[in-house]
Amino acid sequence: MPTYIAQFRSPVLAGVGHTMVFHFLKLTIPYCLLAIAVWSIPSSRLKDRIDALAKFIKHHRRYPIRRLVFSDVLYRIKSGSELLDPARTFTTDKELAKIFISGVVGPSYNVPTIGVIRSHADLAAFRFPERCFIKATHSSGRNIFRQNGEPINYDVLSEWLNHSYYEKKREGNYRDLRPKIIVESPVFDGREFYELSLFCYNGEVKIIIRQYGNKFAKTSRRRRIYTAEWQDCNCSMGYPLAELAEKPKNLDEIKAVANAIAAYFSFVRLDIYTDEKEFFVGEITHSHAGGGQSFIPVEAEIDISRHMFGVEKGLVA
Repeated sequence: MPTYIAQFRSPVLAGVGHTMVFHFLKLTIPYCLLAIAVWSIPSSRLKDRIDALAKFIKHHRRYPIRRLVFSDVLYRIKSGSELLDPARTFTTDKELAKIFISGVVGPSYNVPTIGVIRSHADLAAFRFPERCFIKATHSSGRNIFRQNGEPINYDVLSEWLNHSYYEKKREGNYRDLRPKIIVESPVFDGREFYELSLFCYNGEVKIIIRQYGNKFAKTSRRRRIYTAEWQDCNCSMGYPLAELAEKPKNLDEIKAVANAIAAYFSFVRLDIYTDEKEFFVGEITHSHAGGGQSFIPVEAEIDISRHMFGVEKGLVA
């Protein structure tokens, strides 16, 4: 058993049913108290921190520790001042991130923008192309792929313009973003492509998630994690494990671009779309899945943390 999990076993609770009692006393009761606090106190950075701790306990069934473990590093970024860094806030906005990417590596790596909708009046007047990507710039998971002129649900898009991802998820980098909708061109002219998520630490790609399935139909998604050199880690995160894949032909160029962008952040995720001939930087993500995804299998987090942070025995920060 990994030491960061084993440390929570208590000899006082040893015996029949000790695990259930342990979870109730040490995890369930504190989680409930934290959840009540989140519900009852006004919106503030303190509320964000309490919410982050409650969600960490809920998702990982343990307390965060001050070591270089993947989930714990994400927790510290999410609950600390680093998430409010102006560069992180700026690049969280999907429109503004393109300005940042253009300045660092050039505009050719951006998905082309058709238009930006900034108000309900803009939405009523906008003419959507028959094929386009529609995204909320100030949120996560609000995406529509219009493939063949399907009807536009204006009620849904109108709700996007009234939505605050920050108030729902308590991720500080979203706090000051203005609600907008960005409309993008389909990429690769109908050719097959796939998505890579590159996790970077200290300006260098460390691990890569090869995504399978349609990101707009999450039930079909699968993943497999590789090192930056494309060595198989035989694990996944958040979604079922996918089959092995060949190393992307343009991986060296992808990593070079990712390293240049990641140099501005201690720990960041970059989403890349590629058909192995060309590629685009889709998003810059500062709090992967809100820090709430588990590895499959759970024990893989230790090996992935070693790849990410370059530490060996003990994973001491």
